Amino acid sequence: MRIAQAIGWSDHRRAFSHFALGRIAQASDPDFAREQFLVADRFYSMVPGTELHRAYVSAQLASHAIARGDGAAALDLLGPQVGVAERHENAALIATLKMLQAEALDLENRVAEAQAVRLDSLGWARYGYGADWAVQAKLREVGALSPLRGPDG
Repeated sequence: MRIAQAIGWSDHRRAFSHFALGRIAQASDPDFAREQFLVADRFYSMVPGTELHRAYVSAQLASHAIARGDGAAALDLLGPQVGVAERHENAALIATLKMLQAEALDLENRVAEAQAVRLDSLGWARYGYGADWAVQAKLREVGALSPLRGPDG
């Protein structure tokens, strides 16, 4: 990230450096990671053709919102991104976004809708992740974000 700053990049390369730094910092400093994702999104928003990149950033930001118990914010972030992932035919991302939507809907006490979205995510997940163990691992990972469920999913 410092190299990108020093060189003066303000395009997708700078955005990706912030995204990568956010991913690295996520476990040790979630607040710093969230700030990096926000900066990445800001840079991506200035570069045409980075809609898919922004969908990945939105998934990270939505994860933070879910962890804070803010289902409404997560849904706002995720809403337009499923269509982006579908246009790019990215099944793993579609599955992840839908799993996150299901958790956000649960937080908003929209349980029936959450179950339907979660069920829909499974087909995409089986295509995008392949093995059932990978699908189950992703469901547990996303489920653990929610303060309603805790670390055991």
